[in-house]
Amino acid sequence: MRASSVASRVVPVMLIRAFTTDSTGGWGAAFPILAPDPPVITSEVTATTAAEMNAALEVAGRRIIVDGSWNDICAIKSSDHEIIIPAGRRIGFLGGGFFPHTTAVRRIRVRGSLDGLTRGGIVGNFGSSVLDGGDTPECTDVIFDGVDFDGDGGVFGKHWAFDTQCERMAIINCRALTGGYCFLGHARHLVIAGCSFRSSGADRDELS
Repeated sequence: MRASSVASRVVPVMLIRAFTTDSTGGWGAAFPILAPDPPVITSEVTATTAAEMNAALEVAGRRIIVDGSWNDICAIKSSDHEIIIPAGRRIGFLGGGFFPHTTAVRRIRVRGSLDGLTRGGIVGNFGSSVLDGGDTPECTDVIFDGVDFDGDGGVFGKHWAFDTQCERMAIINCRALTGGYCFLGHARHLVIAGCSFRSSGADRDELS
């Protein structure tokens, strides 16, 4: 794993607001959708294995550039991470938190390139729960931008893309092909834009 120090960089995130036709419409009272906060990055590493990536995810403020492919579990154990998955690279299950679900993680961004212009590699699936003993989301402020999901997270399931209780989550310019469902959970302040999701028997080879 190669590490280097980088200046902290905050990339603006689009602000999105959604309103009903009136304050007591069929969808309930109007309210703003809150955009996720971007991560604050202070260092950068390159991970060539799942073990290296898991080690990097324990240190807050890291940009992790994936330079390998695997189908093992990677668990986010601290806040402020940016994970870059270039085209031709693949990771398995990505967990927004970890057992026993007592530590909250915030400001996570996963994307395919630093410039935001190039489609990236593949994520098996992403999951997060609630903090133990309550209904508070374990993971908040999450952004996926320009990566694909093939629904294969190894031991954590081979037929789904998202199973999450996140709060403030944006899924932008992503594709998902799964044998089962694409999205399950009770995410709040969720934005899905510019995506293509196909479920129930879609062919993963279309993402290769």
